[in-house]
Amino acid sequence: MCTALAAALAACSAGDEPAEAPAIVAEIEPALAALADDAVLYQVAGTPAGVELVLSDGDQAVGLTYVGGELSPATQLGPASGYTFTPDDVDFDAERILAGVIDELDDPTLTRFEIVGGGDRPLYSAQVLSDAGGVLQIDLAADGTVLGAAPLG
Repeated sequence: MCTALAAALAACSAGDEPAEAPAIVAEIEPALAALADDAVLYQVAGTPAGVELVLSDGDQAVGLTYVGGELSPATQLGPASGYTFTPDDVDFDAERILAGVIDELDDPTLTRFEIVGGGDRPLYSAQVLSDAGGVLQIDLAADGTVLGAAPLG
């Protein structure tokens, strides 16, 4: 079933008519806007509880959350290295990025929308909870085109 679902998802892309952006995606733009102009990020994750941000602070990672229009104080996470990106590098249409996934999966339970550093550009993915309890990771292009899907386990 997962192989068939992954193949079906890979064939879908965002529809022509944008819908209202899911909350896990809609709050990312204001969260990024609340950061300092020189912010460098490792990860941004929209969740039902808010937006989780992992930023670079020299050779350390710090975590913040954005909930209710407010950034939390920074929490030291420890040494970090890896691909980074800036808020200006994030370039997706919040109303379209998950439209194809939502249409194809018929009102899925979206548990996480994630942006991570990917070398020359940020990488986008979504996690969807299945009715059976499993989680499907869906890799997306900035325009909502599904690049791949695999069960998390």
